[in-house]
Amino acid sequence: MFDWEYAQTPEQTSWIASSWANNFTYDPDQGGFSDGNLLSIDQRGFAHLIKAEAAEFLHKEQLVLNVTVKAVKYSHDGVTVKLVNGTTLSADYAIMTFSLGVLQNDDVKFEPALPPWKIEAIESMTMATYAKIFLQFPKKFWFDTQYALYADRERGRYPVWQSLDIAGFFPDSGIVFVTVTGDYSQRIEALPDSQVQEEVLGVLRAMYPNITIPEPEAFYFPRWFSDPLYRGSYSNWPSSFVRDHHKNLRATLQRRLWFTGEAMSQKYFGFLHGAYFEGEATGHSVADCIAHGGCPGLPHVEQVRNAAPYVFN
Repeated sequence: MFDWEYAQTPEQTSWIASSWANNFTYDPDQGGFSDGNLLSIDQRGFAHLIKAEAAEFLHKEQLVLNVTVKAVKYSHDGVTVKLVNGTTLSADYAIMTFSLGVLQNDDVKFEPALPPWKIEAIESMTMATYAKIFLQFPKKFWFDTQYALYADRERGRYPVWQSLDIAGFFPDSGIVFVTVTGDYSQRIEALPDSQVQEEVLGVLRAMYPNITIPEPEAFYFPRWFSDPLYRGSYSNWPSSFVRDHHKNLRATLQRRLWFTGEAMSQKYFGFLHGAYFEGEATGHSVADCIAHGGCPGLPHVEQVRNAAPYVFN
């Protein structure tokens, strides 16, 4: 169950940091929101929240869509971004929200190259992968609960199953899905859909040997690890990733280029609200820089030498 929550094994994870993420999110006594962990089935998706908020102030001419960033040039004077279609955008400040996985894969070129302390911080954290594989059948033949577990000799092999054909979700939909995380999820992302589907059906048939299980009517497998816009699902904090690494991950370059996202959140890394709160804080910081004609930005540590006690703001 640890793998299912953090998308990596306990051996790959800092138990101290994972306790923060859990307590600050789920434990009201620690400032958390609630002890509930619910699956959202709102068909508008999380994008609706962002679009609704943006609609209050953002104009179409301020937005560029359907094109990716090729290069980022930064200096004490400002930031210039080059898009893959050749367009360039220049500004006094830039807020970068690329995922940790994108930064780790060198999908975007920086000029000058990122300093060694920034590269060390980026490479020292982990981008985990959390894969959900959905199948739709003519009718339900599986468990009547929301969850079921499958135990295999190989760790991570299609272990956690959830039914959507249940009251409160999508009754009579014939939909069930399985979650795969960590190294095993990266393995199956390299396989064609047909092979993944056959493996999943093999597990279902092992779970229900006395039922003739048909081919699914629909199969859906989003690949977060291989998607160049994400390169994984969310960050995870390994035990070797210390306080100064995280400070350097967040640190500003040349007082102009800012980094934000869920990985930069000490309390809520790996969570959607971590991305939201960190982005909000960074936006306020940049607004203050503009209002006051400049600012020092977030500091860095030139060389990370050892672990140190963690401090929360």
